[in-house]
Amino acid sequence: MDPVSDWLTQALGSHRPAVYPWRDDDPSPGDVVIGDILVVGSMDRCEPADLMVLAFDVDSERRSFLGLLVTNEIALAGGADLILDSAETGLPYRTAVMTHVSGRLWNVQIKRRVGVLTDEALDGVSAGRYGVEHEFGRSRRGLPLQNETRDMRWPALRAGLDHIRASAEYHTPAPRSNEQGH
Repeated sequence: MDPVSDWLTQALGSHRPAVYPWRDDDPSPGDVVIGDILVVGSMDRCEPADLMVLAFDVDSERRSFLGLLVTNEIALAGGADLILDSAETGLPYRTAVMTHVSGRLWNVQIKRRVGVLTDEALDGVSAGRYGVEHEFGRSRRGLPLQNETRDMRWPALRAGLDHIRASAEYHTPAPRSNEQGH
């Protein structure tokens, strides 16, 4: 996966997310609900580039959430991942929710809310994450992953995992040594 997401920038340029009656018309940027599809940046505003995630487990007290990677590269979807149409996400293209490519992110990293999963789609994602059979996801799953020598998806999946983990890290500057050597 290319960290510079040209496809994401182009797709979101003129996109207006679907309106869901159960959500406020204009929720505050830091308000995260399970099922939100969000564009997030890194914690320290440096590398890596923005990425799109699904808010899966929200901790409103700590103002953080578990983000599952969302991509338009649906060929990368494995047997536990869910491939969704625009009717289930509010996005203008098909996406894959990578149920095991995740990281704990902070609400302050949210740049934009771009969609929301339907309840049925969210149930399918949960089933994939926890390894439970679910009617909705049966025909929407990717191909099961094979071992690394046979499955060409591994390098891209590892890159996606590295990307979301790097976004979840908080990079603090190295401590300065004082001039007197103390």
